[in-house]
Amino acid sequence: MDLGIDIMTLEDPLMMPLKPGVRITARPGHIVQINFSILLTGEIDGIVYLNKNGKNIPVGDIEIERLNNKDKVIQKIKTAYDGFYVLSKIPAGKYLIRISPEQALKHGLYEVVPREITIKSDNPFITGINFILFLDKKK
Repeated sequence: MDLGIDIMTLEDPLMMPLKPGVRITARPGHIVQINFSILLTGEIDGIVYLNKNGKNIPVGDIEIERLNNKDKVIQKIKTAYDGFYVLSKIPAGKYLIRISPEQALKHGLYEVVPREITIKSDNPFITGINFILFLDKKK
């Protein structure tokens, strides 16, 4: 029998199970107690702008990446039409947030320095992590 948690029944939408589920073998006459670890997650949001003639204009369809402490991409998301993005369901820890280097190269943009972000259980919402992109005149 496969058992798991229906995340829709959790009281907080930022809660998620640490494991997707477990498999057990039911035995007649035996009661099994199973504990599931629940993790409180956080969110990071912001806006991506493109600087044109000294004005910052929100830009959509730009890929944002979240990297772990080993510089491995663990989440990707694209900005909405108004430049807004939200990275959600992020466990507590330190991460890097950056514009995808491949996309920066493709669009002729300067690479933006990644931002180091720490999600803490007592402050899981990080807002206003904005990026300003500039066209690379050499490309």
